Amino acid sequence: MEYPILVILGVLAIGIVTVVLPVALTTLADHREPKSLPCPETGLSATVQVDAGRAARAAIFGRVRMAVQNCSRWPERAACGQGCLSPLVEAPVPPYANSVGEPPARQGS
Repeated sequence: MEYPILVILGVLAIGIVTVVLPVALTTLADHREPKSLPCPETGLSATVQVDAGRAARAAIFGRVRMAVQNCSRWPERAACGQGCLSPLVEAPVPPYANSVGEPPARQGS
């Protein structure tokens, strides 16, 4: 092997393209559009824009970090605790999400 650094760089590039890029793009797509969420402080519906870039950067490292980029309740409630994001952070993961993409077997049929 004449240029082992090229092999190492090639493996890293393949890893980035097959793992990191899909995670980042999926997260960006999920949080790109504004969402209508209940405001925990007022109990009313609010249109919330999640900071998709921050969420994607965190997802690359396996973390869930979300922040409100814009909200229909601002500027009156700009200093809120952003509790409206908790349903997004605590969203259930499908039981087959870590398997090879096969849905779970039906029970009792």
